[in-house]
Amino acid sequence: MQYAFFNLVGAAPWPVLGWYDTDVLEYATLPPASQLLPLTAAQWSARLTGQWAVSGGALVAYTPPAPTLTPAQAAAAAYAAFIAAGLTVTSTATPALNGVYAIDPGTQSEMQVEANFIAQFAEFTNGTTSNLVWPLANGTLVTFPTTASFLALVKAAGQQVAAAKVAVMQGSTVMPSGTASL
Repeated sequence: MQYAFFNLVGAAPWPVLGWYDTDVLEYATLPPASQLLPLTAAQWSARLTGQWAVSGGALVAYTPPAPTLTPAQAAAAAYAAFIAAGLTVTSTATPALNGVYAIDPGTQSEMQVEANFIAQFAEFTNGTTSNLVWPLANGTLVTFPTTASFLALVKAAGQQVAAAKVAVMQGSTVMPSGTASL
């Protein structure tokens, strides 16, 4: 005889914890009969095709509940989603700058290098004070007409990321808007 072993703790459905085949193997001990569900040949053959549980005396397909996140895990997940979504920028002065900009740590670092160069030398790293080409998150290139317009992006991105980090430190899943007007 073949059996599905389950534990009667909590409410049904009870996940199958193991499989027993007493026709093939001799077991020194078996779980209590109340925790063994006799299986048909078809059920036994299908036992490795997914996850199973016992409910109402029958073998049923089972999807385990999603794990419950701690508040810190939930805040970290919200932060990761915020960073992945990027910063949506609207520029009334230069509509060509409208779009979603990446704000991941690598991009933040690249923005900071450019901002530091502007602060030190009053020009972009390309040696001009106009027309810096920068990618949107989707790879589309936009052109910043001035150092001031680029610094406005760096400031907005920095403020949004900093606010998100504060939210995480406070255990919050509520992130900033992820939008900025330049």
